[in-house]
Amino acid sequence: MEDKDLKKLLFVLLVLCMAMPVAAGASTIYFTEFPAATKISNQYSIAPYFYGVNFLPGTPGSITGGEIPTIFLDTGWPVDTYVLTTANAATGGIGDFTIQFQSYATNVSFSSGQWGGLPDTDPPADQYSFRVRVTDNFGGQYFFNNSSTGTDIFDFDILIPDVLISEIYFNSIEDPASITNLSFTQVAPIPEPGTMILLGSGLVGLAKFSRKRRKK
Repeated sequence: MEDKDLKKLLFVLLVLCMAMPVAAGASTIYFTEFPAATKISNQYSIAPYFYGVNFLPGTPGSITGGEIPTIFLDTGWPVDTYVLTTANAATGGIGDFTIQFQSYATNVSFSSGQWGGLPDTDPPADQYSFRVRVTDNFGGQYFFNNSSTGTDIFDFDILIPDVLISEIYFNSIEDPASITNLSFTQVAPIPEPGTMILLGSGLVGLAKFSRKRRKK
């Protein structure tokens, strides 16, 4: 193999690195996979599900008390619904937790809302607010806030163009942080250019070694 051929090989590898497609797979977690009252951490990252999603407790020392997310059968939705929730009685039910993707994700969506049942008979009706903080693959952060009164169910659709999501911090300010129907598209990590260069250098070295052996 000539030197110019080796250079072409290295160039092709670099081009492949930049243009390599991202393997993806869509998944939905309904939280019916485990019995009610199950505390959730990494169960959706190991057998038998392998969704690649971890759920981290709320912020320790915060007003939410760092509760561990727990599966709960909520009868306050339009139909009985399994949700993942944090409910700290000492803080009036306020809760938060983090959805952490082992790889990266796009097209993330989930539902949340007033899970306390019927609205109050005396005004004011229950108020609830959400704070969603999205962290991308470069550590950048994006914030989504919403608030309402009553018993509405919100559908969160988080699609940020050209951004891979690393984790989502979900904070419900006036009620337990509860979500259901978590859908996402998991993407495989793209090899870093340095990794591809190292691989290309190894192939070039192997080709040169092979050429020297043939000459001998």
